[in-house]
Order: sequence, then C-alpha cells, then structure tokens
Amino acid sequence: MEEGETVEETAARETEEETGVKIDSDRLDLYAVLSLPDMNEVYLTLRTELPQVPDFATGSESLEVALRGENEISREDWAFSSILVEDRAATLFHELRTGSFGIHKIRFGRELTPPYETRTYGIRMRET
Repeated sequence: MEEGETVEETAARETEEETGVKIDSDRLDLYAVLSLPDMNEVYLTLRTELPQVPDFATGSESLEVALRGENEISREDWAFSSILVEDRAATLFHELRTGSFGIHKIRFGRELTPPYETRTYGIRMRET
C-alpha cells in the first residue's frame, strides 16, 4: 500500500501495474483473508466483475497474465495447495455460477493441528 491509499485503491493500482487491466476500486468486494502469522504476513483477496474481457499486458512482476476457465485450473495451480483440504477452485466457480459469495478466512500456523483452519462467512448483498 502507498501512503493514503485504501485497500481497494491499492488492489486496483496493483492490478493495473501487473496486468494492464484497469478496474474500479469502488466495485471491489472482499473475498478472502489469508493469515500467515509465522511469516508476519496477511493477504487479502478482492473480487470484482469485469464488464468485458480485458486486454492483458504483463508488468515487471508478472510472467504471464490470463483468464482461466474452471476446467483449465488444477488444485496445484493454487498457492498453498499442498496443505489445503478444500478445493478452492471448486468453491470459487460454484460461487460464480450461483452468484452467492462468501468471505473466506484461512489461517496457517505451526501451532495449529492440522496446520491450517478455514472459516467461510455467508454474506447478504444490499444496495447502498
């Protein structure tokens, strides 16, 4: 994050820098929170709907940028796939099909047995 930025503004800026895709920071919704206390790191995943298929451009931190369909992504493509018990891709594509999204909380840590815990919060959307 840059000084004075919101989480959403940071995500929109980083998305454009790394993929060439401009997104509206006001249309981003929280999707997942990943906590890695052993590494002192927290990752936020935000989601949005793209009005059309964008033109991608790799940035200085990206080797490849693409959209993938449900049958084109495997469990091994996801970060931390070796210790995840849930199929995160299946969850995501189910949510996309139904239009009903949750907020997913995931925590990894040596003190946990097994070394992770997950929780999904159901959300109800309302107009603001």
